[in-house]
Amino acid sequence: MLFINFNFSIWIYLVFSSSFNECLNNFIQITNDHLNAFQNIANIYQQIISNNEIEQQALSKRLEFIEEKISYLIFCRLKIFNIFTDINELEKEMSVNKENVSNYDENQEQIRKILILENDIYLQIDNLLTKFEEKKRIYS
Repeated sequence: MLFINFNFSIWIYLVFSSSFNECLNNFIQITNDHLNAFQNIANIYQQIISNNEIEQQALSKRLEFIEEKISYLIFCRLKIFNIFTDINELEKEMSVNKENVSNYDENQEQIRKILILENDIYLQIDNLLTKFEEKKRIYS
């Protein structure tokens, strides 16, 4: 649910933001919070791995998976940042030249596709954490 709210909040900013700079700043703050949360999760996995040798191999693989997802999230974030930068430039051009409306629509479509990819990452991480909690209860 948290991840759905995240994407919904992004779209709220896209639709109602007075400028893309404001939208970008809000997006950066939200993704910073998510990246910090994922890094905290990775740190917890590291602590568990060092404390429990029985589950060390399985948790190491899960940790690698989470780290891959964090890297991919950062990659998506950079792509989105670049698109917002392009849109901001396009917004400036549009105030001078109204012929660039089709480019604006293309950029909006790119944002939509990347946000869908990012949501998939969040869902995968959420599923992984749910499975981890279930296994943790079994071993406790």
